[in-house]
Amino acid sequence: MRRRRNLPLCWTSTTAIPSPVSPSTPVCGRKNRGPVHLDVFADALANSRNPVCYNGDLRTVGEVRALEGRFPEVTHVMIGRGLVADPALARKLRGGKGTDREELTDFLAALYQGYTDFYQGQVPTAAQRMREVWFYLIHLFDDAEKLNKQLRRFRTPAEYERIQAEILASCPIRSDVQGDLI
Repeated sequence: MRRRRNLPLCWTSTTAIPSPVSPSTPVCGRKNRGPVHLDVFADALANSRNPVCYNGDLRTVGEVRALEGRFPEVTHVMIGRGLVADPALARKLRGGKGTDREELTDFLAALYQGYTDFYQGQVPTAAQRMREVWFYLIHLFDDAEKLNKQLRRFRTPAEYERIQAEILASCPIRSDVQGDLI
């Protein structure tokens, strides 16, 4: 059974698990932090005996579609950072709508509560985990530079909650993520 095209998943239950190939260049010893080299991916794809899953800085529907156009034999992609930056990306890839302020607010509240529960009520730790989410999510908002600096420097959960509320209330949501997610 062949897997349906355009699914942003790197898993299939009817064939071997595709091998993820990340065509990014390491920077300062950190994997997946440099520029993407599609020629390296093309070489890996051509020489692999196994199914290949593309893994490298896909942030928008347009970028996924461009990859599909260039490499039609690739049936699986990984969209990790892109999905954190735009929680509606998987839905948009299936033809659905982007996110809105209410949906993002609800999603972030549930995630914050989930972290708080996971860390057994340690709200400061949950707020620190949310800072990591916002490192990517901030790329979905216009006019958020000043608040992004505040997000990187907050010291208390109350500060975090105030900054998040201000971003969600005042910064326009972009239709697509912009900027580098590294």
